[in-house]
Amino acid sequence: MAPPNFSDKSTTAKPPKLLDQVRDKLRVKHYSIRTEQTYVDWIKRYIFFHDKRHPKNMEARDVEAFFTHDAGAARPLRCFYHDDLNTRLES
Repeated sequence: MAPPNFSDKSTTAKPPKLLDQVRDKLRVKHYSIRTEQTYVDWIKRYIFFHDKRHPKNMEARDVEAFFTHDAGAARPLRCFYHDDLNTRLES
């Protein structure tokens, strides 16, 4: 019987992907599933905003660009919500 070939790439374990690492860490800390989903969603938005670059390759200015853009995108929704709320209160 031949000894196992441990140099074969199919037998070496890959490190977990970023989002799996995040999920694992949040579960160890006993965060709720909804919090986990929210965190993962924000991380996905951040990565897609930066054309799928890995966050470890980004700088502070990339974070600022994301939040500046996201705040601008959320503003019309906030205005719509307040207009809708005011309309309901007047009725």
